[in-house]
Amino acid sequence: MTTSSLGTYFLLFFFLAAVASVSSEDCSYTILVKTGTVGSAGTNSKISAILKDASGAQLSIPDLEKHGKMGSGHDYFEKGNLDTFIVPATCLGSSVCSLTLSSDDKGSSSGWYVEFVQVLTTKGSSKAVGDDILFEIYGWLATSEPPYLLTRTFNRCSPSMLQQINAII
Repeated sequence: MTTSSLGTYFLLFFFLAAVASVSSEDCSYTILVKTGTVGSAGTNSKISAILKDASGAQLSIPDLEKHGKMGSGHDYFEKGNLDTFIVPATCLGSSVCSLTLSSDDKGSSSGWYVEFVQVLTTKGSSKAVGDDILFEIYGWLATSEPPYLLTRTFNRCSPSMLQQINAII
């Protein structure tokens, strides 16, 4: 094996190691959820969420309440609440730009009126520019209120974000 071939293999090894370390970086996703104040806005249903980046990479959160930070005994997703959730996970490849919310429609008061969801991404101890996104929802997850859906997706992924991702690939 020649010295230049050996150098190429070392370079390739370090490149792959760097890519692996970036894609497996630990992040913390802080999710702020504001339940509305309209009549019957709160819910006792299980709420799940999916966060996606522009490339379609996703983080599934099957039970958002399990990540709640409001203290023991707090009743999440109730009328007027601003609830905080922190989800530790492997970082997505780029900034969150899509949110899917789902309700299991179980329990009393299963309909839920959401005003907004804000997602802040922290890598290590720092927040990168662009890693804070607000999804203005002002709508229901309910079978009894329009749009009569239990799952809704809110997409803020712009074509320029997709172009940037495709340029990297």
